[in-house]
Amino acid sequence: MSENNLSENIKEFPNREPNQAKPNILLSLVSGLMYFGLFFFAQYVITFVLMIYYGTAKVAEDAANGVSFNAEELTAYLEALIYQKINLVFILYVSLFVFILIVFFAIRKKSFWKETRIVPFPAKYIPAVLVLSVGLFFFLNAILNLMPQSWIADYSESSSFITEGALWVSLITKGLLAPLSEELTFRGLMLSRFNRALPKWVGILISSVLFGLVHGQALWFFYAMVLGIILCLIAIRTNSILSTFIIHSLFNLGGVFISYVELPITLPIIIAAIIVGTILLALGFCLLYHKKTVAA
Repeated sequence: MSENNLSENIKEFPNREPNQAKPNILLSLVSGLMYFGLFFFAQYVITFVLMIYYGTAKVAEDAANGVSFNAEELTAYLEALIYQKINLVFILYVSLFVFILIVFFAIRKKSFWKETRIVPFPAKYIPAVLVLSVGLFFFLNAILNLMPQSWIADYSESSSFITEGALWVSLITKGLLAPLSEELTFRGLMLSRFNRALPKWVGILISSVLFGLVHGQALWFFYAMVLGIILCLIAIRTNSILSTFIIHSLFNLGGVFISYVELPITLPIIIAAIIVGTILLALGFCLLYHKKTVAA
């Protein structure tokens, strides 16, 4: 299939037929938020099941050793254990989330790939995607290191789970599985539903704010929200979340890797990274929106 034919067979964000009535705004919001709820549901189900499993085993072990039951100690034990097994949580919840989506769309006789926007994007956008991946990594990480030390300390503590487990396991879970579930949810399912009835900028703002909120810590919220806005623009432009998955995955993979390696961070290095990141971001968006690219 040629690139032009490929582009014609992928409906533009939002994926609505030209002669189809514009969906109700409330319905579009509810539809998008439903997938947001499913994203959390999968995480909490897996966490709950693991806590029940390990909690039951702990209570049985304590009873066999003659240790009396203590709810507070058990809760603290389980919280620490789940934190240690965060990679297992990632693997199980992403698997459950994707499985539910596949079954849901199969029951509705709809294509999982089209509904989630996991569709090919034209090869002409590949250079822009790669340049933007590097630009985002340099720019956002450099800006992060300019924040007040107290903010950085709080951020580092809240994101310390990244280095839990072996490096290769973290690269798979945080570098591949986490971006997959987040792109499916925030750019694939939510953004496309919001954009069916809402102005695109509203859909981008809602999905990006929610993307920031799920990251919890205040600095991480703004960090993720900015990333979310950029990823939304790229998803809309390329009409696919494969492009944003590549960018998100490369971004996270770089973050995981440097979390395991101690690198010297000095002001000149930070300023250089900001300059390089800014240049690459500008170049990436120029490649993404260049007139020749549009006409191709």
